[in-house]
Amino acid sequence: MKYLSKALALILAIAMVATFMVACGGKKDDAKSDGGSDTAEPAVAGSEQTWKELTVFVPDSMDFKGGDGTFDPDDPKTAWLTDKEKATNYIKVSIVDSEDNAKNNVETTREMNKSYNPVDSSVKINDSVEWKGITYNASGTDCTMLYSVVGDKVYFIMAGGYKDNDDTLLEVLKSLK
Repeated sequence: MKYLSKALALILAIAMVATFMVACGGKKDDAKSDGGSDTAEPAVAGSEQTWKELTVFVPDSMDFKGGDGTFDPDDPKTAWLTDKEKATNYIKVSIVDSEDNAKNNVETTREMNKSYNPVDSSVKINDSVEWKGITYNASGTDCTMLYSVVGDKVYFIMAGGYKDNDDTLLEVLKSLK
């Protein structure tokens, strides 16, 4: 049973990475930001929306859908933000069970995408929350994978079409509590 659980966890991690690679869409222009503060005006227009256990800033340029369309459309810990004009650009926000789980997903992606030269990423929000992960460019598409412990939750982010310093992604990260 122990080996079955490990095999299932590995299969799930591979499936998540495959989903990330398939969905990793078109390239966005770079935008500079220092992470800002909670009291500053958002760099992009939008509003917070809630799906079960997640409350997240949703830019006006994006659609918001709860659940994980791949495995569980009612997953209370996952939501997708998809660009209205370019559906291949997305930000997937998940609450995961542990920081180790998130780290393993990042390392698996790093290993599977060696040819794209993934580089370590570290984004600090409000001088208190540090997001860690990788960023790389796959065939002209910016891809970012980040995780952080915020309060009592471990968040895992996959983004296609957004670099780790993109204002849209930064506003989403700032909203997670």
